[in-house]
Amino acid sequence: MRILLCNLLWLLSALPSWIQFRIALFSPKQAQKNTLRRILRNSYLSQSDFQNLPLQNYEDLFQNIGKIMRGEIHALTREAPLLLEPTGGSTSGTKLIPYTPSLKKEFQRAIDPWIAGLFLKWPSLLLGRHYWCITPSTPIEQESAVPIGFDTDAAYLGRLQQFVARHTLAVPQQTDEFNTLVHLLNTPDLRLISVWHPSLLTLMFQTLETRFDELLQTVENTSPRRARQLREINCVPSKIWKKLKIISCWDSQPWVDQLQTIFPSTSIQPKGLIATEGITSLPLGANSNITALRSHYYEFVSQKTGKLLPLWEIEQGQVYHLILTTGGGLYRYQTNDLVTVDGFFHRTPRLRFLTRNNMTSDLVGEKISLAHAERICKNLPCQYRFAMITPEPHNKQFRYALYIDTDSTKKLDTYLETELCKNYHYRHARNLRQLDRSVVRTVQNAEQKITTHLLNKRQSAGSIKHFSLRQETNWELVLKRNSDGDPPSDEKISPPI
Repeated sequence: MRILLCNLLWLLSALPSWIQFRIALFSPKQAQKNTLRRILRNSYLSQSDFQNLPLQNYEDLFQNIGKIMRGEIHALTREAPLLLEPTGGSTSGTKLIPYTPSLKKEFQRAIDPWIAGLFLKWPSLLLGRHYWCITPSTPIEQESAVPIGFDTDAAYLGRLQQFVARHTLAVPQQTDEFNTLVHLLNTPDLRLISVWHPSLLTLMFQTLETRFDELLQTVENTSPRRARQLREINCVPSKIWKKLKIISCWDSQPWVDQLQTIFPSTSIQPKGLIATEGITSLPLGANSNITALRSHYYEFVSQKTGKLLPLWEIEQGQVYHLILTTGGGLYRYQTNDLVTVDGFFHRTPRLRFLTRNNMTSDLVGEKISLAHAERICKNLPCQYRFAMITPEPHNKQFRYALYIDTDSTKKLDTYLETELCKNYHYRHARNLRQLDRSVVRTVQNAEQKITTHLLNKRQSAGSIKHFSLRQETNWELVLKRNSDGDPPSDEKISPPI
C-alpha cells in the first residue's frame, strides 16, 4: 500500500506539468517565446543582445566557468549555480556545466511529463518499485568555490520526487554491481528500470549468470524465503522479474535487441535526447522524440543551407545542428549534435538524434566519422555481440581495427577495408601509405573488458557510453588481443586527435 501511495503522489505532483506540456504542443512558437523570455530574465542579456549573439561552444564559456570556480558565481547568470556538473568532451577532456536552480526546473519540466506519461500509459507501474541509474558522470576532485558533481542520483529530482524515490527505489543508493543485483533480486515487484545505456543492463545480467549462486547466498542472509523462490526459478531474468513492465534506455543496437530477448514481454522505451547541458526531447507514453519545448530554447542550423532557424520553422526530413539556450548560462550553445525532424506531434517537431558531428578520428586526414563507423557496424555481414572501430599504432604508422565479439569472422577483413575506403580521405591516405590496411580482431567479452577499463579510469557505470568509433589508440593493449594471436605490442603512440 505504501508503494502505491508514493507512486500516486508522484503521479499527482507531475500531472500539472504534463497538462501544461500537452497544451504547449499545440503552440510551439508561443511556448518557445515564453521559454526564451524566462531564460533571459535570469541572464545579463536583453532580447536584442540575444539576437546579435554569435553561436558559442564550450571554449567560449571556459573563462567564465573558471571565474565561477574562483568564486565569481554570477559570471554567467544572475543566479548562483548550485554546482558544476562534469561531463565528457569528445576531444577536449572534461567539461564543467553550471547547474542553476533555473536549469534544474527546466529539466523538471521535461521529467514530470515523462513520468506522468509512464504512469498514465502503464498504470501497473503504480503497484511496484523502480530501479534508476541516472547519474551521467562521477564527481571529480578539483578546487572550486561551488561543488562539483551531484552527490546522489536523486539530486536530479525535485524535493517531493526525492522523498517519493526513497520509498519506491529498489536500490536505495548508488552501490557496486554485485550489491545492486542483490537488491534487485530482493525486489519481485520491480516494474520499471531506467538506465542510460542498455549495455549497463546486459553486463549486469552477465554477472547475474556467472555469480548466481554467490548472489543467492547473499540474498539468503536477509530473505531465506526469497532465496528459495529464486533457486526454483533459476537464473531466468524474465521469471525473476516477471512484473517488469518498462525498460527506459537509449535506443542503441545490438544491446536493445539483447534486452528484448531477455525480457520478451517487457516494453523498451527509447529515451529522448538528453545531455548534461540540457534536455532536447522526451518520450510521452508510446510516442517518442517529442521536443521538450517548455524546458530550453532551441535553435537549429540547417545542414543544407547554413541558416539559423527557431523550432517552429524547421521542416520534416531535414537535418540540423542543434543549438541550445538554457537557464544554466549556455546561450546559443553548439551541442555538436545532428538531429532530423521525424514528423510532428500535434504541431511540435519530433527530433531524432543522428550523430555527434564533432566525433571524428583524424590521424592523417582520413576523417573517419562516428556516423560512418556506425554504418559499417550496423551492416556487418555476421551476427555479433559487440563491434567497435578504432585506430591503433602499427609498424611506426597507424591502421584501423575492428574489435568484434562474434562467432564468425568470414569475409570481415575484406568488408571492413572496402567500407572504410568508401571514405575518400581514408582511401587517399591508404594510397599514400599513410595508413596500413585495416585489421579485424576477435575479442571475447569485449564489452565487459572495455567497461572494466573505463571503470578503472573512474568513470561511473551510468556514464559509460559505447560507441561504434573510439578515438583512443591503445585498445590493443587494453584488450590484450592481437588478430594473429600474438601478445599486443608495447608501442604506445598518442597522436593529436
